[in-house]
Amino acid sequence: MGTLTFTDTHVMVPSNKPYEQVIRALESVLGEGNVRTFTEMVGVTGTWDEFVRETEKHIGKSGFVIFAQIDHGAWISRVPHDMKGKLYVIGNPLIAKQMLEHVAEVGLYVPVRVYVHEDERGQEKRIYLKSKTPRFAGVLGAHSAGLEPAPSDS
Repeated sequence: MGTLTFTDTHVMVPSNKPYEQVIRALESVLGEGNVRTFTEMVGVTGTWDEFVRETEKHIGKSGFVIFAQIDHGAWISRVPHDMKGKLYVIGNPLIAKQMLEHVAEVGLYVPVRVYVHEDERGQEKRIYLKSKTPRFAGVLGAHSAGLEPAPSDS
């Protein structure tokens, strides 16, 4: 048994736009899909070329597709805490293939997660991106979703 140590990257982008606008902008650059769609696609494609063609149909403008969404705000609203938060699991199997061929452990980091959060006062909105690879952080930054970061206080 061996131990490998990896450094993680978390990117935080503050935004002064309304939460719903941030969600719409983010979803507008991501391809539509889910785990079921992906699993079915794997099952019906017989060759790598077929898989590539089918995958490319689902990829959004950012180069990524949504595999899963969890609306944390929906379930946490059951307790006296009114925050908004949505987690996206996103990726691109064609990019992941290239990374996995070189470093098997990257499978721990793909697909990546993006979390959009608004505090209970509706004042603090942030996009969090957890990624092992700078490629994901750069491609899915604020600009790719048409979102500009909030001005800094400095």
